[in-house]
Amino acid sequence: MSLVVRIKKRLSADFTLDVEFQTEDYQCLGVLGASGCGKSMTLKCIAGIEKPDEGFIALDGRVLFSSALGIINLKARERKVGYLFQNYALFPKMTALENMCAALPGALSGVLSNKNLSEARGWIERFGLSGLEKNYPHQMSGGQQQRVALARMLITHPAAVLLDEPFAALDSNLREYMQLELLQLIQSQDEGALAPFKNAILVTHSREEVYRLCPRLLIMAGGKIVAQGNTRQVFDKPDSVISAELTGCKNISRIIRKAEREVFALDWGLLLRTAEVVGSGMTHIGIRAHNLQPISAGSEKGYNEVRLGRCKTSSGPFEDLVVFTNAEAKDNTEQHEIWWKSERASVGGAPPLCPEKLFFPPESLLLLKES
Repeated sequence: MSLVVRIKKRLSADFTLDVEFQTEDYQCLGVLGASGCGKSMTLKCIAGIEKPDEGFIALDGRVLFSSALGIINLKARERKVGYLFQNYALFPKMTALENMCAALPGALSGVLSNKNLSEARGWIERFGLSGLEKNYPHQMSGGQQQRVALARMLITHPAAVLLDEPFAALDSNLREYMQLELLQLIQSQDEGALAPFKNAILVTHSREEVYRLCPRLLIMAGGKIVAQGNTRQVFDKPDSVISAELTGCKNISRIIRKAEREVFALDWGLLLRTAEVVGSGMTHIGIRAHNLQPISAGSEKGYNEVRLGRCKTSSGPFEDLVVFTNAEAKDNTEQHEIWWKSERASVGGAPPLCPEKLFFPPESLLLLKES
């Protein structure tokens, strides 16, 4: 069984959320999109915090919302859906342990069963919160608050969990640790006191996060799903400009089709051969910054080469970046800069070197439709 979502919600005169998708058990579905595209509103409709104007939501065969079946709209607490908010939404006057147990029977009266207390302590140990049970939110770091909020959600054994930018406030080391912990929870199918959820949706701006955690991906723009499918396939072969941009492609140019496998990139002033046939609906071409290849003397291809003009460079700890223009572009070409990323080659703090030429491998070129 899985989570099935088909909803519409008008949010303004020119913006309507209109999405349809289904999750798969014991997998995390990623939702990638720019701010304001409707990602968080989709989660709120599933959780019962917001009500769609029309549509259908079902979880494991149980209808949570339906505008057709007598206006079914279960309350949030009846849906068995866990929601991890961006700001964690911890109760400021409750300790870590009290926050964790807040949704359990007996919590309000202060009388929790031994089983619930034992399970709470299990999550405390699993998430590295030992010794913080009596701390209030203001006495905890952002990472500690996030782990308390995640444990509070999981301790109720939800059938589905909704994660809204859950790792945004964490430092890189803790972020990777919590991502691995979440991945283990998703993939585990063990039963018992710490039984995992079956369905998960992760809303994020992070391409690395969604690639690491989510076998399936939705890309949203303007309240609509513009691409969906296997995450690696969507990254490898985006079919539109917006999909390419949101999966991290820095180099995109408008094109004029010259032949079956040849285009002129208007924004780079560059004639390019492609590995694929250029379809009539293709309006742009793209290439990821790390797919460009330096050309050494004597190894010229005779095609798909660009001579570097004006260059800007910067270095990270593991990667060099060169941003450049085509030195041989005609004066009337609109000069869009091209990005090239490579593994860190320079030493001693020296800036990266600009090669004379770079090569655009035909098999790495992305033929794209207008968004």
